[in-house]
Amino acid sequence: MQRYFCIVAYDGSPPLHGSQYQGCGQGLCSSSLLTVESVLREAVRKVGKQEGTNVVLAGRTDAGVHAIGMGVHIDIPKMSKRSKDGALEPDLLFNALTTALRYVAENSQHKIRLISVVRPTPSSFHARVSASARQYVYVMVLGTTEEERSMPFHASRAWAIDTDVDTVQLTTAIRQFQGTHDFVLLSGREHDDICTTRTVEFVEVLVREGGLAAPRMGTATVEIRFRARSFLYHQVRCMVGAAVSVSTGQLSHQAFEGLLRGTLPVSYELAPAHGLYFESVTYPEEAFRDLPEGVLFRPGYEQQQGQDE
Repeated sequence: MQRYFCIVAYDGSPPLHGSQYQGCGQGLCSSSLLTVESVLREAVRKVGKQEGTNVVLAGRTDAGVHAIGMGVHIDIPKMSKRSKDGALEPDLLFNALTTALRYVAENSQHKIRLISVVRPTPSSFHARVSASARQYVYVMVLGTTEEERSMPFHASRAWAIDTDVDTVQLTTAIRQFQGTHDFVLLSGREHDDICTTRTVEFVEVLVREGGLAAPRMGTATVEIRFRARSFLYHQVRCMVGAAVSVSTGQLSHQAFEGLLRGTLPVSYELAPAHGLYFESVTYPEEAFRDLPEGVLFRPGYEQQQGQDE
């Protein structure tokens, strides 16, 4: 077997039921839900011509959450006659997997695209465990009318908000998440058995005029980015929802600070899944040590590229 590191993008809307495999055996079967992992397993199985193929994503995303640059490692049997060890060249693997994904899409109607086969990797590389940082972006459209909120590109790809959002207060609240905090009250599950302290390395709020489709007076698109080694379940959506609740006056600054300290449980809005995108993932160079010769590698990838949400 040869392991490869790939990048995929996907629209997390139905028929997909999230990223993680849920079903029986390998690939797609009658009792399995259609997920990113099940589709990729089926595509890899068709290329490798055998069961038991290994597919691991850099992060887990819920139903409705999208990905722009999701890292994934796959294991493919060595079957090429063009290399000494039988490993497929990345460009050949890219073409084969792209064809296989199109074939699977004919039956499942998934919207998953292979962006690149970046490089072969050593067997010690692991798309999830080896990652040093993951980056998410949350997209909101403010000031939209009821008609605009019903548009497909808003309904499935951004949180369209009609209430008045103070973008200055929103930005101030978002910036408070940077650093090390106990996010026990800003996540979606009970965490009796794990540490809920996380370090958010980077936050960014970008506001521009206009919606996703076309500019309109009074409409703004907001992109909120978070980068950390790992996130708690629903953490990004909780952070965004709490910040929006502050910026609309539904949540006091005192209550917000209590949430951030993990000492004051109060209710706040959970940002919907369809506005969230897994944007990129970062790996340390040592994760790729002991590479085979002749790797296909995009220089600077580790510096550009962002557990689970």
